[in-house]
Amino acid sequence: MKHPGPALILAISALVSSVAQAHDIEGVVDRIDSNARSFVIKSQTIYVDANTKYDDGMTRFEDIKVGDRLEVDVHEKSGRKVAHEIDRDD
Repeated sequence: MKHPGPALILAISALVSSVAQAHDIEGVVDRIDSNARSFVIKSQTIYVDANTKYDDGMTRFEDIKVGDRLEVDVHEKSGRKVAHEIDRDD
């Protein structure tokens, strides 16, 4: 039986690591930085990018307002929390 090469082991390790970094943040938007395309919930800065998905009537970053109660599926990318999906928290 042939053993997997180092490249395959490294690729699987990176995939598992990226999956482990995904989690949800829920709470009220305290602050918005339009220039950085980010917002803050519970002292955590969350960035949006071209891949961020919006639900519950939101279609773009500009739909997010201070005071909104959101549930955000985030992942780590280059040391930042980046929103994968943003929902209004009911």
